[in-house]
Amino acid sequence: KLEELKNSLDVSDNPNGKLVDHERVNALYDELETLLAKKQELEEKSKKLNIYKENIDALKEHDIDIEKIQDLKYFDYRYGSVTEDGRFILKNNYDNIPSLIIHLDGNVDRASLNALDEIYSLDEATYKLKTQTDNILENEKNNTRNVSLSLDQDYSKKTHEQSNKIYNDIMNESNDKANTINADYQSRINYMDNIYKKYKDDVVNKIVGYLIDDNSN
Repeated sequence: KLEELKNSLDVSDNPNGKLVDHERVNALYDELETLLAKKQELEEKSKKLNIYKENIDALKEHDIDIEKIQDLKYFDYRYGSVTEDGRFILKNNYDNIPSLIIHLDGNVDRASLNALDEIYSLDEATYKLKTQTDNILENEKNNTRNVSLSLDQDYSKKTHEQSNKIYNDIMNESNDKANTINADYQSRINYMDNIYKKYKDDVVNKIVGYLIDDNSN
């Protein structure tokens, strides 16, 4: 622990200094332990940032825009080193690998860099085409929904109108039949009244005469 404290605090032994006892070392170490862990974490991050900076510098050296690569929507990218065996495998399988491989060494292939520009353009054109296609499909979907809604409304309206027409026809027909029945009934009533008025006196006289003759006997 004392050695770690010395290294972390960048201090050295003093031949004229006093010895530090074990308990004192533990107390100091406990106080600084959290800071030491944080220091180690920051050192690891610093190493990663340095590596990242070296990679960015290597890309900039060959005019490769990492931001454009990161913004690619339909292409993935990898950045790293390859062993001699890996290079041999890649070289013998270029025709079977759907990728663009750029070697960032002292002799970068200009054709590969030009191909990278074509990938930027292809990715942007694909994105625009997809956006336009999505817009067309969305508009068609909305149009289809609107047409379907309009047809449904028209159908409902026509169905309602047709139902009303059928109902009115039935009611009119019923009214006509009722009027015909009422007229026939009234005609029969009138006919009976006329017969009654026409033969009433004769019937009464016959009945009275019959009763008188019967009483005489």
